[in-house]
Amino acid sequence: MTIRSRKIFSPNLFKENDSFILSDDSYSCAPELQGNISALTYISESVEGGVSTAELDEENAKVAKSDLVKSLFSGYELYLFASDSIWQPATRITRHYGLWKRLKKLHKVLEAINDRDFSQEHVKEGSEGLQFSGIARLGIDNLDLGIALVRDNIGFQLYLSKHSLAFESERVGNYFEVAYLKELSFNGSPFNVDSFITELISNNSALVRVAGSGELAECSIDIIASSSSELFTMLDT
Repeated sequence: MTIRSRKIFSPNLFKENDSFILSDDSYSCAPELQGNISALTYISESVEGGVSTAELDEENAKVAKSDLVKSLFSGYELYLFASDSIWQPATRITRHYGLWKRLKKLHKVLEAINDRDFSQEHVKEGSEGLQFSGIARLGIDNLDLGIALVRDNIGFQLYLSKHSLAFESERVGNYFEVAYLKELSFNGSPFNVDSFITELISNNSALVRVAGSGELAECSIDIIASSSSELFTMLDT
């Protein structure tokens, strides 16, 4: 098994690049961001084939984690935004388990996170049922855990923020509303990543995007933030 890893800085995600191309149309509501979003991308590629997505993610996480430790000294935290991408039935059992109890039952690895690092749950009620969302403070050491959870859940995203869990908790509802606009994303996903990025950058935060697969023989982790973000200086782009 041979895996080749590299790190790329893309200063403008609205132009052709090797990280993640953004559409101007998706940012028409935030013209100040057009041409002003950058990414630091960690890429692992299978040279000889036969490498799983998990193995490629592991290689990316090793390098990214060693870099992101530097961000801790400037007060950044790694957060997980967790949400239901589909409606849950409005039953007593659903309400009893809510979000975190249900997720801990499905993903035992979440039990490694201290209870005080989970936010209160935001609940959206509609004629179709219930949708829950919340935020968990993972810490850089749990980057691997976060990547695995994002891989398994459409409604999960990782991000970096200097704000406290209390500050982020107050914004769970905002994050949910921008993530689930009425229109589907261009790729048919119910989760609108572009709107989520816009909301994060408005709070001086950064998305930690997980992409690629073993089938494509390439996986990546993208740190996506405002081009002026101090993150890109401290992460040695």
